[in-house]
Amino acid sequence: MKIGDDYLSKTVGPASAIAHASLKLRTFFAPYCSITDFPSSLKLLRVLHLEGASFQTFPMEILELMLLKYLCLSNTNINSIPKSLGNLRLLETLDLKQTGVTTVPKEILKLDNLRHLLVYRYDIQNYTPFDCVKGFEEEGANLCRSIEKLQNLRSLNITSLGNEELLDLLAIKNPPPLLRRLYLKGQLDRFPTWTYKLHDLERIRLKLSRLAAKYNYNPIQHLQDLPNLLELQLLDAYLGNQLEFNTGKFQKLKILELEQLEQLKMVIMEEGTVPHLQKLIIRKCKNLKEVPVGIDSLTRLEELHLYDMPNHFVAQIKNGGKLHRLVHHIPHIHSYYLHINHSNWIPEYLGIACQNICCRTLIRSA
Repeated sequence: MKIGDDYLSKTVGPASAIAHASLKLRTFFAPYCSITDFPSSLKLLRVLHLEGASFQTFPMEILELMLLKYLCLSNTNINSIPKSLGNLRLLETLDLKQTGVTTVPKEILKLDNLRHLLVYRYDIQNYTPFDCVKGFEEEGANLCRSIEKLQNLRSLNITSLGNEELLDLLAIKNPPPLLRRLYLKGQLDRFPTWTYKLHDLERIRLKLSRLAAKYNYNPIQHLQDLPNLLELQLLDAYLGNQLEFNTGKFQKLKILELEQLEQLKMVIMEEGTVPHLQKLIIRKCKNLKEVPVGIDSLTRLEELHLYDMPNHFVAQIKNGGKLHRLVHHIPHIHSYYLHINHSNWIPEYLGIACQNICCRTLIRSA
């Protein structure tokens, strides 16, 4: 048994001590450890974090850890996982980020308790696309059926490999009912209407969806009745010129982010909508003419952040601007512009209190 004596001696003690105590271990956390053979005596282990470990193949000894709930093998050199991984029936999290894994065996669907499945890699140029043929099946409809079987899933992140590739998720009829986080990156031909069933959903991010207004695919209309939604991000997600937040909707929403909605001209917030909104972020919405109509009724709004917005938009809400009265109740208002070399954002504080102090800080940082 070799567990990287140098690493362990510097962090959690000599390797011999680990071997002696291994029968009692419940958590083994050794990122970027030099491991050649995995210890076979950790039978009671619940958490195993081996990010960046040096082994080249999947350590088969892991398959004996029947009580394992969390397994992280991210940033390792493994290229495949065995079918028998489906026997770890208590597994809740499987992290295979930044590995060579391009195929997930269908036996993974036996993991009834699986909540988090992370299989992606950022180095797209040198990476074979995730193979849905041998893993979650090839066609979108089969992918959707496989997702439906993961009934204990808490977080779902689906990303298309190219900006022009459509995400076809319409075949999902019964989504994982316990889903709390949903992140979709890629074009959507139509909005997945099954989202209204996600009563536990707390966060949703739609990026590059580019939903067409002419087909009435306004994402707001499909999400406004979710009872537990706390955070909504629309990033280049909608091509319409108006967003309406209707009376009595989004009762728990605390964070709203609107980014690069290129054709958006107006946001309307009717009385009684988003009553608990605390943070509003508007980024690169170049055609938005003014702050949302009804923003003055959002009494719990604490932060307004504006990124790379037109000068005339920002000027309206500055002290003395014609719309300043609509935002004067917001304690923290910031406007950000990219530095000339595009390396970082430069903030400008627009709130009344401490305005001069923050401006001086800006001058010094420049």
